[in-house]
Amino acid sequence: MKRKIFSLVLSLLLCAGMLYGCSQEQAGESSSQASGQSSQAAESEESGSEASATPAPEEPELTTVEGTVEKASKNAFQLTMEDGSYLMVIITDTTEVTGDALLEGGHAVATYDPATQTGLSVPAVTLELTAPEGEGAASGEESASETETATVEGTVEKASKNAFNLVLEDGSYLMVVLTDTTEISGDGFLEGNRATVTYDPATQTGLSVPAITIVFSGEAGEQASPETETQPTGSSAEELLASMTLEEKVGQLFFVRVPAESALEDVTQYQFGGYILFGRDFKGLTAEQVRQNIAGWQSAAKVPLLIGVDEEGGTVVRASSNPNICDEPYWSPRALYNAGGAGLVTSVEQDKINTLQNLGINVNFAPVCDISREPGAFMYDRSLGLDAQTASGVISQVVGVYQKSGMGCVLKHFPGYGNNADTHTGIAVDERPYDTFLQQDFLPFQAGVDAGAGCVLVSHNIVTCKDGDMPASLSPTWHQVLREELGFTGCVITDDLVMDAIQDYCDASSAAVQAVLAGNDLLCCSDYETQVPAVLAAVEDGTISEERVEESALRVLRWKEELGLLQ
Repeated sequence: MKRKIFSLVLSLLLCAGMLYGCSQEQAGESSSQASGQSSQAAESEESGSEASATPAPEEPELTTVEGTVEKASKNAFQLTMEDGSYLMVIITDTTEVTGDALLEGGHAVATYDPATQTGLSVPAVTLELTAPEGEGAASGEESASETETATVEGTVEKASKNAFNLVLEDGSYLMVVLTDTTEISGDGFLEGNRATVTYDPATQTGLSVPAITIVFSGEAGEQASPETETQPTGSSAEELLASMTLEEKVGQLFFVRVPAESALEDVTQYQFGGYILFGRDFKGLTAEQVRQNIAGWQSAAKVPLLIGVDEEGGTVVRASSNPNICDEPYWSPRALYNAGGAGLVTSVEQDKINTLQNLGINVNFAPVCDISREPGAFMYDRSLGLDAQTASGVISQVVGVYQKSGMGCVLKHFPGYGNNADTHTGIAVDERPYDTFLQQDFLPFQAGVDAGAGCVLVSHNIVTCKDGDMPASLSPTWHQVLREELGFTGCVITDDLVMDAIQDYCDASSAAVQAVLAGNDLLCCSDYETQVPAVLAAVEDGTISEERVEESALRVLRWKEELGLLQ
């Protein structure tokens, strides 16, 4: 509901901003006309003619309203009046604000120009705020310090770098998120430790709460020693790899679409690296049902699964298209940037991360790093639609949000789609020169790599400047470019191996084997019943070395370790 209100406010802000700008422009034109008329009058006086200067335009007649502050955000709130009606008051850069801080339940007196009203939205000219009864007049800083907080305590579970589940005494839980301002004290941030958390209920999103303070204590009240704090709570990636069978190592290379009927059984049989959810895996389900499904799959896995989803925003919204999970689908990064710049993009991305983590999802197949500026291009609506330099700055910030949240992200679609066709429906050939990639397409990917992204997805485009025969996803040459030119050391994943671009090129078995030989660490597919045996057979007959499998399996396990899954 909060994000729905946020989106509504954002839309109203845009409309109000445009109207406000128009009114200012018209006022400017009137002022210019008045100035011109005054000059003419002055000239007439000098020539002896009788004329009077045009009077200055009258100040707009303002309307005053007062009522209670509700549903307050940073720059807007609902003003509910005594008769139950309300207006959405927008605080602009020119609004004169006096009194206390903007607090839920406080009293507000606002003035506005009726000419700038759009529907129920009014940009405030002046705003006088009074704190809720009992809190008294206070400065913004003092009011913020008096925010009512909630305190909960419980046991730390499923801890990642910047978040953990706090399991309460009644068995319920909250997802506690550590922010840059969270004050942490006590023993180490360890699985099984006790934690006391304070947070502002107004900042809660679903089960996710950004912590104000956290006090950790050893399990059952025991003090954790410094040595204990530095020890990993589970096997390291290297130790885990050494204990695995060949079948388990190969299984880690497969990031597969959740099967419709045998998800639990297939995790047990194949020991996949991960499951990727599509729209059908959310359709008609509540958030709790999705959580239960994911928890069941995780319980069947010997090694915790990567749980991924394509939640780009805009045209690709697998989870947020379900109204049981989100009030409305997430906007596209392009729309968000156009509305509020990089700040709005990263703010919504954090909200998206919270939503996905609450469901048990730990990887989002985003952000889209493609530079696509032609409206007719396949990737246009999914890209930021910015020049390479500007897009790179946004991508760097977005990846930073994922890193701080302990959430995996995937940069896609290397080496860059540009203005190419859709490879879901056939092979696309990109004949641009390599310099174009160096000067444009690589820049957002490089920014994401430098910001710490753990995974890069390679497209099925045939990009002729380096390999005119093979799709980039199956091309050793393009994987070498990614590793050596961009210095990427994380996981490389194919685009979906069932897409027509690959099906037109080779059969499913060959695609999987070639993908491993090309240098992919993860294979995105749904035909795993054919492809897993094909890769195993290729290892057994020497086409693929076991060392090659171990190289990729280790990268996958290290990524899981970075995401806090190996605990």
